This record gives sequence, structure tokens and C-alpha cells, in this order.
Amino acid sequence: MFQKAFGDANITPDRIYKSIAQFGYTLISANSKYDKLKQNSASFTQSKLQGYQTFQQKCGSCHGTELFTGQSFRNIGFPINTNTNEAGRGRFIGIASDFMSFRVPLYGILNIRPLMEVSGSLLI
Repeated sequence: MFQKAFGDANITPDRIYKSIAQFGYTLISANSKYDKLKQNSASFTQSKLQGYQTFQQKCGSCHGTELFTGQSFRNIGFPINTNTNEAGRGRFIGIASDFMSFRVPLYGILNIRPLMEVSGSLLI
């Protein structure tokens, strides 16, 4: 993929960042079941309503807005990996409590599974 996108197969942190940013631009949702629900043109089945209520209870503290993000940064348990330069928000602002904190993802990215893996447990 890097060969096709950048002209050679060299993988660098800058290219990874650019790839993720470009991917984020493609996440557009305008006609999903949730969008239709918010437009009052559809309704949840009982099963989907229960799933949505569970989502609100377990995930709503971080994903509680219309776009499922409060634009906040959270550390969900990632340990600091000394074998990489990745450190989340802390790498950029230098505050120790922000190390391994990442932006809470937007609605569109929640359709991708698994979203993250922490200590062997897949999170969606």
C-alpha cells in the first residue's frame, strides 16, 4: 500500500500519520440506520434499542454526543511502549498525564472492528 500511495515501500511515522489522516477524511455517514433514526425517519428494533441503550450505559461517558465524540483525549489503559515513539497526545504537549491518551474517535470510525486492542482484549 505504501508503494502505491507514496511511490516506494518505505514506512515512516510521517507516512503512517498521513495515511491515517487521509483515511479519516473518507469516513462519511449520511444514510445509516442511526442517521435515519436521528432524522425521525426510522426506528430501532427492540434488539437494536437494547444494544443502543447498552452502548449509552457503557460507552456514553466518552461517546455521548451526536457524533459519538466529545473531542476529548482518553487513555483507555494503553501502557507506555518504550520501543516506539508513539505516546499519544503527551508526545505533543509534554504533559505526563496525557501520555498514551488518544482522541475519542468519531461516529464513522465506530463501524470498524476491532477499534483497539488492550492487553489482548479487543475493544469496539
